[in-house]
Amino acid sequence: DTLTRELSSLVEARPWEAELRALTDRQIAADTRATELFDSAVAAQRSVDALAGEVRSLSEARPWEAELSALAERQAAADARLAELLNRTQALGESARKLEELERSVDAVAGELRSLSEARPWEAELSALAERKSA
Repeated sequence: DTLTRELSSLVEARPWEAELRALTDRQIAADTRATELFDSAVAAQRSVDALAGEVRSLSEARPWEAELSALAERQAAADARLAELLNRTQALGESARKLEELERSVDAVAGELRSLSEARPWEAELSALAERKSA
């Protein structure tokens, strides 16, 4: 008897019914959103297919391909020439640096020779020896 009353009160109260309704409403909203997203994906796929068709038709025509190939060859030749000129410029720079070092060495030797020729401490002694010999 008591058990029957408790069961009756639980069935009549149905606390889970509101939660079940809320879950059902959320499921319906999720299903609706999924359908909308699917429809958007189908539309996007149609657009992609249309664009792919346009790209195929454009790539099949390719009136510019020969010109592009020629331009690429000219660019490759220009790049090779530029690399060659760069290498020569670097070699010239190295040669110029070595020449500057050599000029500094020559200037240093010339300076030493000038200082030695200007001092000439032996010149007076040589003159005195020459005078003695002739006397």
